Order: sequence, then structure tokens, then C-alpha cells
Amino acid sequence: MTEPARPYRWRVRLGVRSAGPTADDITAWLGVPAEHTSSVAARRWPHLWEWDSGLSPDAELEEHLVALLHRFHDRVNAVRELARRPDCEVAIEAVLHFDARDEDDSLPAMWVPPEVAAFAAACGIGLDIDAYLDRGTSPPAPRSATDR
Repeated sequence: MTEPARPYRWRVRLGVRSAGPTADDITAWLGVPAEHTSSVAARRWPHLWEWDSGLSPDAELEEHLVALLHRFHDRVNAVRELARRPDCEVAIEAVLHFDARDEDDSLPAMWVPPEVAAFAAACGIGLDIDAYLDRGTSPPAPRSATDR
């Protein structure tokens, strides 16, 4: 198996967590079928609705965000109305998995284009970025005593 070109990968999505509307209700509300849903009654947010950017995990954050913007730019009112509900939480969610292979690998730049920030503000939603360090798949090369 070949390693990805970059030591990181992104998953970016529009996510809705709900204690009221079901995933089917959210799909009808937004007019877009979810790419992932779940319902677990015992959770704080029993209903989950997600729509991924559709891009490869090694695309840059900016590219993922713009792809979401293009999909939902004409649904600002629907997203805003859903986000205003007290039984819903709506956000653009970006998850970074970083697997440093050597000491020269660094975290990617994280830039939000102004049009994406304006979209989020118009919808009344935030941008949630989580970063995870994945260890064990490609550990950094050990440093020799002379390098210290």
C-alpha cells in the first residue's frame, strides 16, 4: 500500500446534530440528501446528518471548504433556520489527521476563504476544526546521537 503524498488528510463536512428533527426531516429541510446519518436515542444529539465535501482527503482545507460553499450557497436561509432551532446544532466541521513521517513534516496551513466565512456568518454557524496526531502508521525516523 502506498502512502499518501502528504502527511495529513482532511475530512470536511456540513454537520447537523439534532434532538428534534430526524435525518429525514433535515434532508427535507435542506433539500440535500445526507451522505451519512445515524440515530442513537441515548445520545445528547440523537440524530446526526452529514454532507461531506466530496473531495479527496489529501485536498487542502480551502478546497474542501469551497466545495461545501458551492453545494450550499443557495441554501443559506434553510441552513440559518435550522441553526436557529434550539434542538439543533449546525456547523462546518473539519477534521485533520496528521501523521508525521519525519521531523521535516509540518502541519498544513489552515486558511478559511472570506466567502466561506461570510457564508458561515450568514447562516449563523461556526467552523469547528479538530486535529488528531496519528501515531504508529509511519513513525518519524530515530535521531542519532550526533544529531542531538
